[in-house]
Amino acid sequence: MTDRPVTTTDAGMPAPSDEFSQSAGTNGPLLLLGQPRALWENVLTDTDREHLVTNIVAHIRGGVSAETLSRVIEYWASVHPDLGAGISKQVNGG
Repeated sequence: MTDRPVTTTDAGMPAPSDEFSQSAGTNGPLLLLGQPRALWENVLTDTDREHLVTNIVAHIRGGVSAETLSRVIEYWASVHPDLGAGISKQVNGG
C-alpha cells in the first residue's frame, strides 16, 4: 500500500500520472487546473477574458480580508498567469 492517495479519473479509474497536478498545500486536495486554463487560452475571446476578470474582481471587492485576497489572486494566477495579473491589477487600482 502507498501512503499517498491514488489520483483517479472522472470515471474513478486510477490516473496514469499526476505529475502535472498541483495541490493546495502539501497535503491538500489536487487542483484541477487544466480545464479552466484551456478555457482561458482556447475558448474565451479577449473581451470574454476582460469580462471574467471584471466579474471576479467585483465579487472579491465585497469585503474579503487581505489574506483571502492574496489567496484568491494566487489561485487565479495558478489557472493562468495573465488571469491572476489582470485580477491583481484591477484590485490594486491599476
